[in-house]
Amino acid sequence: MNEQIQKSHESVRNEVYQLLVSAYCYNRKFGSLAERIKKESRAFLLEEVTALRHLSNGIVLHLCNLDDDDGWSLRTLRKAVAKEPFDDSAKRAIKKYLKKLRSNLNNLKTKHRNQFIAHRLADEYPDPFELLDFRTEFKALVQQAVSVFEKLWGKPVDFGFYPGSQDRFINFKEELDLS
Repeated sequence: MNEQIQKSHESVRNEVYQLLVSAYCYNRKFGSLAERIKKESRAFLLEEVTALRHLSNGIVLHLCNLDDDDGWSLRTLRKAVAKEPFDDSAKRAIKKYLKKLRSNLNNLKTKHRNQFIAHRLADEYPDPFELLDFRTEFKALVQQAVSVFEKLWGKPVDFGFYPGSQDRFINFKEELDLS
């Protein structure tokens, strides 16, 4: 992909980054919750469950954004890339990957968004302790979204964070085992 398309679609890369930040934080918090509950207060439990609920909602919303028709979506990026001169079989393969991702996302979008985010009835509010496991509910979709993005971007992209100058780089794809 040429640099002009990358610059004009930086918002898509940023959306994937925000997806991975949310997924990384959710996975870490969820993974250590059972052990931390034993040592913390009930108020802490409320704080953690609330944070996990909002992080899981964030993961769903970032995935929805990547599937939308706007400027930060994989679909918009695919349309720009499709105009570039490169192998037609590669273009068809990318379109197929994106179609499969959209199909896989639809179930999560409908179920989670309607159960936890929008289109709810007041008397059907979910149990706050009903938290989704990253490995079973999100991992495959996040991995698939990152994979489609990198195919469109034309190369692997490092997504991560340096907590401080003395700390190691946190590579979100490695930490989430998305490779």
